[in-house]
Amino acid sequence: MKRVTWALIAIILVCGSYSAWDKYETSIATDFYQMWGIGRAMKASDHSLPTPYSAISQYGKILDAISEATPDERLQVANKTNHQLYDYGLEPTATPLLFTLFALAPQGYSQSYGMFLTCNLALFAFSIVLLFKRFDSLSTFLVLLFAILLYEPFRSDLNLGNLNLFQFSAVSIGLYYFEKVRSRDASFASRGIFLALIAFGALIKPNLALIAITFAAPLLLLNRRDETIRLLATFVTSVFILLATPCIYFKSFSVWSHWLQYITTPGKLNFGLFSGNLSTTAVIAFVSGQPSDSIKIVALVLCAILGIVAMFCSTHRSLRCLLGCSDASIAIAMIVTLAISPLVWWHYYLILLVPIIWLVNVRPRFSIHSALAVLSLLLASNIVSLFDRNLYLYNVYIVPSCWIPLLIGVLLTCRAQAQCTQSPPPPGIS
Repeated sequence: MKRVTWALIAIILVCGSYSAWDKYETSIATDFYQMWGIGRAMKASDHSLPTPYSAISQYGKILDAISEATPDERLQVANKTNHQLYDYGLEPTATPLLFTLFALAPQGYSQSYGMFLTCNLALFAFSIVLLFKRFDSLSTFLVLLFAILLYEPFRSDLNLGNLNLFQFSAVSIGLYYFEKVRSRDASFASRGIFLALIAFGALIKPNLALIAITFAAPLLLLNRRDETIRLLATFVTSVFILLATPCIYFKSFSVWSHWLQYITTPGKLNFGLFSGNLSTTAVIAFVSGQPSDSIKIVALVLCAILGIVAMFCSTHRSLRCLLGCSDASIAIAMIVTLAISPLVWWHYYLILLVPIIWLVNVRPRFSIHSALAVLSLLLASNIVSLFDRNLYLYNVYIVPSCWIPLLIGVLLTCRAQAQCTQSPPPPGIS
């Protein structure tokens, strides 16, 4: 890469490091408390507690005692804040694998949070380098700079200490290496490792499930039969190990069923539109009077997406482009995930930066698909409220619509690329 490119990367990383340091100085990281607290309580009990989904009060009482005895003011405030939000100060909706992973963190809360931000920033830095290898342009730099300075999902994720910046980095890195492991020259080992990492990401936080399937399907289906069987065996083995690890940690083979039972409890994910839930289904639920996790609403949104796809990509070539282009297919997986999810916090929209960066770099640049990507970026951050603070009150309606222009931009790009491939060559060119 050119020196100018490295200079742009350095500016992004300096700004990102400053944002991370600022959050370390000022944030109590309420979401991080949830992930760290389960493992900390388990250690304090000498691994005598049952699964957190069936013993919330026990975990909560132990964490209360730890926070009362600690001089760490960040932990004390995080404990009190979470008590204002949840019964016993805990809402263990995370997967058993995520809690098992965070059990490796140090016992000190601020020390663990500092390590978390450091790892987050390191993975972000690696993903940025790979992004510029794929899309070395001023547009990439401007989108990333805007994201760090003004993109509300980015700021919200750092403030809460959640995993969405990790997910953005992981998907960006995945897209870089996907074409390499998909090529005929790729080794079986590289494909197997890639599939194992896909399984790990989906089991850490299942909102990546559709994206993981989109990554995995071409590797498992578009190879020779013998290699497909070996890859499938590797994938199944990885999933088995990842499922078994929390069972060993929590000393319970039913920990995953406890988790499923907990998150599927009626009303558990049914947060209202004005409770911070910025999902499309919550908007429709508010208007229609249905619960946001209603099958009817999900079916309605899916039908709307299929209708838009049929409108813009009605030819075989455009559909082939949509499914065959990794950037396009991953973008659609992200959009569908966010569109039909009954619960979408603001920081969940951070992952949309991946297709936004792709679209602003598709040739011809500064065209309609670039404009739609920028519009999606502005809507997701509700940037219009900077011009009129009264419009901030309407973020519950503005933010959930951000995937719509992005979807149209992806489909227009696929249609345009399909038309280019079928256009006859100019006279004199064979």
